[in-house]
Amino acid sequence: MAREVARELRARITAGRWPPGHRVTRAEVSAEFGVKAHPAGMALRLMCAEGLMEFRRGHWTRVLGPAQTPLVGSVSERIDRVLRHRIVEGIYPPGFRLPLDDLRGEFRACRGTLSRGMAGLRAQGAIVIARGTTAVSTTVDRIPEAELLKSYSEAARRLRPLVLGYPLGAVVPEPALAQAAGLTRDQARAACHELVAVGLLIPQNGIGAFRRNPRPDRHRPLWP
Repeated sequence: MAREVARELRARITAGRWPPGHRVTRAEVSAEFGVKAHPAGMALRLMCAEGLMEFRRGHWTRVLGPAQTPLVGSVSERIDRVLRHRIVEGIYPPGFRLPLDDLRGEFRACRGTLSRGMAGLRAQGAIVIARGTTAVSTTVDRIPEAELLKSYSEAARRLRPLVLGYPLGAVVPEPALAQAAGLTRDQARAACHELVAVGLLIPQNGIGAFRRNPRPDRHRPLWP
């Protein structure tokens, strides 16, 4: 149920029906969609993980808008880039079964577009299809880190080693990252959302802070 609610929330944000700054509470989502508080909260957390909303603990969730999502290019290119990140960073470990329905919803892509987005990884042997299941290969060598870094933005390349220096679960303050990396706050914020998209960070109490993902081996960045 949380996925269905999240799908509608995502559609409202991307279509502009919920503009940046729009506020909504878990109770409001629960009442509107006729679901319990838990799936309503999971749907809102999903929007925060996508960088589409920010959470104010105990109060409300505010729309940031689709412009906060830093990954650009065609849909197929974004799919390839994000999946490469998740495989190299260990978010999708060897043998991990890819949730194709969720990926289609995340990227708002049809089956053909998703297939094209995964074509390069299949050709490289990083993704395999067997018995109707698409999964990360258990035998292929890891994609070289240098290849991963090429597909990060310059700001994300600067922030990544700083973020990896924080313990799992630790709060990662955006202002400190910006200062250490020599970036503006806006550049650091966009780069942090890029790292959220691949599962290294989790939004924490709004725009000004993030948290190192405490369980990257089990993280599903963009769905409950």
